[in-house]
Amino acid sequence: MKKFFKFWALMTLVLCAGMANMACSKDNDDEGTKINTKFAIKDLNDNYQWLNEIGDGFYSFGFDDKHYLTSVSVDGKQVLKADIYMYFTDEDLNLYKLKFNDSGLLTKIEDTFTLDDMEKISGTEAINLEYNEDGTLKQAATYISGTSWGRDGTTYSMGGFALNNYTWENDKLMKVTINGQYNNRDYLGELIEYTYNEDISFKYGNTPNPLRQGTLSGAFIFDSHVMTTLELFGFLGKFSDTFPVSMVDNYYDSDGEQGSINYEMSYTTNENGTIDTETYNGKDYGYLYSTVETRALRGFGSSAVRNGLLLPRPLGGLFSKGMKLQQ
Repeated sequence: MKKFFKFWALMTLVLCAGMANMACSKDNDDEGTKINTKFAIKDLNDNYQWLNEIGDGFYSFGFDDKHYLTSVSVDGKQVLKADIYMYFTDEDLNLYKLKFNDSGLLTKIEDTFTLDDMEKISGTEAINLEYNEDGTLKQAATYISGTSWGRDGTTYSMGGFALNNYTWENDKLMKVTINGQYNNRDYLGELIEYTYNEDISFKYGNTPNPLRQGTLSGAFIFDSHVMTTLELFGFLGKFSDTFPVSMVDNYYDSDGEQGSINYEMSYTTNENGTIDTETYNGKDYGYLYSTVETRALRGFGSSAVRNGLLLPRPLGGLFSKGMKLQQ
């Protein structure tokens, strides 16, 4: 049970380690076209870039002909389905409902869960997010409630709460603090009360992040494909204006478990400002995009978009790719 609560309480850390500001606003469609730009990065040349793949298939994203996200795959296996209303369904058929503000940033995610190992538990989880005036993440609060079943069939109420606070200085995320608590009874009916605390700090180098684009690094810590996807497509606010070079994660809990984990990362960018490669703890991941010029979306002298369909451009190819995933 402790691992269960730790996962949900800390899942929102992925919000801090890769927050992005993709297109200037998350409009449903670019003005005057039927192409959806909600999932696009607007680069330094004012063109739209859709992230298709990271790490030679490590993460890959499927889109329909109007560029709505339809699927997320990891190492070639589909882990999420998505619809045009931004609802996600995972491998266990759990449904994730999302809410956004007028700027297109995620403000709430709700889902239901069922666990059935030594402890049978079912319930709901909600994450509420707040942002600073400049579009950076300020706070994420996670609430868990539900029912557990004892060995004799007795039912118990369970609940949990975690609060993440994000500290920014000079357009850089410097620190994240997480405080969580959980209470339940196990399958023998014994009371469980658990608290968890974590402090994450960042150091930065000199590599600019001109688009304030999100990264994959922070999402490696937890198995949360929904949050990883939202982070990479810019629905969780702006990331820092330069890329981090290291992250230190210090944690401790009421059971006496404590420790510290160090992470190192580096980045290269393309001429248009998008991430080209990301190196995380010695492994290299290339970023693959598809490109459409803004003027093409608006119908000026290009066949890249016709009747609302994204078509390959005749010159230069559609894709650009960085380094492959290290074997």
